[in-house]
Amino acid sequence: MENNTTETAKKPRWILITLGILNIFFGFIALGSPLIAGATVTLLIGIVLTLNGVFELVHAFNRHGWKAGVLTFAAGIISILVGGYVMANPEAALLTITLVLSIYFVISGITQIMSSFKAPSGKGMLIFSGFVSLILGIMIWRQWPVSGVWAVGILVGIRILFMGWGMLFMGMAIGREPKKG
Repeated sequence: MENNTTETAKKPRWILITLGILNIFFGFIALGSPLIAGATVTLLIGIVLTLNGVFELVHAFNRHGWKAGVLTFAAGIISILVGGYVMANPEAALLTITLVLSIYFVISGITQIMSSFKAPSGKGMLIFSGFVSLILGIMIWRQWPVSGVWAVGILVGIRILFMGWGMLFMGMAIGREPKKG
């Protein structure tokens, strides 16, 4: 029984460690070439929007009643057009995504700072996190449109890198057994 449990724990351990190392590698690649990472994210968004539009069109023809079908059909067409535009103009789409991201960071930072005053504990960390978000949003906003070249790719790279470190440490922790004695 104990051997079975150890074998089960080893399988996800090596998967997590391998995925963690791969994520760290790709995180560094994204940080090293933020424009390519940002363009890749933008193209993926375009592909997802286009596929969503196709799925909505298929769904529109399966709806009962023409009114519901027409609205779903229109939503599908709009999704395909926006997705196609994003894929055809990744630079413009990346600039738009960067602008929306900076606005999000500013609003998120302000609301986090404001809500920290009502928090029962951890106010300091919430305020710090809110200020980091606010400063990051202002920094991206002030450097826009130039920030469109680096912001999305850097943020995606940081996210992938930290996810990789988390997976790696979790995988390494799974195999550790507490000392008996």
